[in-house]
Amino acid sequence: MTKVLVTGGAGFIGSHLVDALVECGHDVVAFDNLDPAAHPQPAKWPAYANGECKYLLGDVRDKDALRGAMEGVDVVLHHAAAVGSGISMIDVGRFVEVNSLGTANLLELAIEKRGRIKKIIVASSMTVMGEGTYECGTHGVQYPFLRPLEQLARHEWEVKCGECGAPMKPLAMKEVRPLLPLTIYGLTKMDEEVETLLVGRFYQIPVVAFRYFSVYGPRQSLTNPYTGVIARFGTRLIAGKPALIYEDGQQMKDVIHVRDVVRANLRAMECDRANYQVFNLGNGEGLSVYRIAELIAEKLGSPLRPVLTGQYRGGDARHGWADVSKARRLMGWEPSLCAEDGFADLCNWLHVVPKEQLQEAIKAYESAERESETRTVAV
Repeated sequence: MTKVLVTGGAGFIGSHLVDALVECGHDVVAFDNLDPAAHPQPAKWPAYANGECKYLLGDVRDKDALRGAMEGVDVVLHHAAAVGSGISMIDVGRFVEVNSLGTANLLELAIEKRGRIKKIIVASSMTVMGEGTYECGTHGVQYPFLRPLEQLARHEWEVKCGECGAPMKPLAMKEVRPLLPLTIYGLTKMDEEVETLLVGRFYQIPVVAFRYFSVYGPRQSLTNPYTGVIARFGTRLIAGKPALIYEDGQQMKDVIHVRDVVRANLRAMECDRANYQVFNLGNGEGLSVYRIAELIAEKLGSPLRPVLTGQYRGGDARHGWADVSKARRLMGWEPSLCAEDGFADLCNWLHVVPKEQLQEAIKAYESAERESETRTVAV
């Protein structure tokens, strides 16, 4: 029997990992600080907590608490993190402490226990890559930074070539492209990824990093206003309000159901070919934000059409979807749920979420929007 530690084990992805690991017969420990951004307060273990898992309350910034959680552990699935690209630009210190320093704490303890630790799998993010990958017909493949604010103010949404100014064609994002994070969140996830790979290779501790694209599914935090557009759209629609969309709604995103993320983690635990590798995890296709909103409305049975607000956010990437060929080639993994089926599963869950929780989520989203406008994050 393998003893597995899941940091962030009471959270969205972490709790699904816990369930799957228990089902596979592993001895599972979940370590979580029940962050108010993701869990209702006063802090308590969620109703979906697995009765066959040992839960420990603690913070990855507390090295002594983390040391206790790692006692006798063979494999670590590191999913504890401060999340939210937008808020990270306001709360810089906390994101660096939790993500960068928290991961450093875990790695120092893994070095102490390197005779025991068989593998560490770290949750990175597509945000480490920044804006998407693009191609200009004249000047070739490019990895641009943010679109200029003056361009966005003219409602010219597409990314332009830095040489000739022509709109460029978006391409799938590969793992080998440059890392150019646009936010502190993206920077700290890059820290996590690079720290883990460096330490793993140096001390010969097998490690794997997954760059998650937009993960969705049951148990998503609805009270965290930075949980992503899928949860935002769903909560508004089920409460009888239309989905609100920035820009023109044609920005392309990659969405992946949490079930497929779990499958990849379980596969990586057993697959030696995954060691010391970074993998994109997405559905491998771009889906427009407008189409995402339409599909969620369809699955919820809502007649409400998405509303284009005319707003934009200066820190948003325009397009981005994953090339997942590396995960197929080295791990034999590929996504199993298309967006339509995955959204149907999410919406079935939303239908049973208490209405007061949905109303609380909407208020949190609206408050976050007002704050971002005040701090010039959104225009």
